Amino acid sequence: MAGALEGKGPVVEQVLRATATWFPAPRGRLDPKDLPASMQHLAGTFVHTGRATGCMWLDYSPESVMRLDDYIAEHWPERPKKNTFESMIPTMGAYLGEVLARQTGACWVKDKNGYGLELRGSTAYPMTKVGKRFEMVWSTASAISTAK
Repeated sequence: MAGALEGKGPVVEQVLRATATWFPAPRGRLDPKDLPASMQHLAGTFVHTGRATGCMWLDYSPESVMRLDDYIAEHWPERPKKNTFESMIPTMGAYLGEVLARQTGACWVKDKNGYGLELRGSTAYPMTKVGKRFEMVWSTASAISTAK
């Protein structure tokens, strides 16, 4: 992971240094029975890293989703190459999902489309939403905070 992101800016390098030494290595597979705890752990990793590096303060509030969007816009170029951001999608997506889960009571699920949040028969995929935000052409509307 570090090789793909080296030289991408001081904030990204700080995040890498912090996560490399402070948090356990990610598990190869998430156990569906432990999915909520696993997603909380991933989201917590992102929150604690942001605080430790001083680059972002996240508090699981709906307003913090805009800070996440601003962070992506500020620290990655308009059309980043996949290897410069793909390792960040699981933790950022877990954070976005945890905000949604705490605000709505949605439950984490794993299905053929990936990890998502299910509420009243509908499923939202926060990792996909974060990935789309990285890949979108720059515009004033954000893919994360704009419902589609």
